[in-house]
Amino acid sequence: MPTTTSPSPSRAHRDGVDPVCAMVVDPSNAAGVSKQGGRSYYFCSVTCKLTFDSDPPRFIAVTGWRAWVRPILVVADVLGLRRLHVV
Repeated sequence: MPTTTSPSPSRAHRDGVDPVCAMVVDPSNAAGVSKQGGRSYYFCSVTCKLTFDSDPPRFIAVTGWRAWVRPILVVADVLGLRRLHVV
C-alpha cells in the first residue's frame, strides 16, 4: 500500500501544491506564481499568493500542525472531498 507524505518544498513547486493551503494546483491554470530561491510556487487564489508573499519562509519551511495536516488536505483535494478553502 502506498504511503502519503507531506510534499517537501521542492516537490510542492514541481507538483503544483499551493504552499499556503495545500490545494493541488494545475500550474498552467494557477491564480498566481511566486519565485523564491530559484523555484516557482503556484497558488489556487490571489489571497494565497498575497499571504505567501508577505512571509515566504513561513510556508516554505513547513513545520508544526501544517506538517501533519498537509497530506490530509492534499489527499482530500485530489479525491474531490474538500469543499472549503482552509488557509
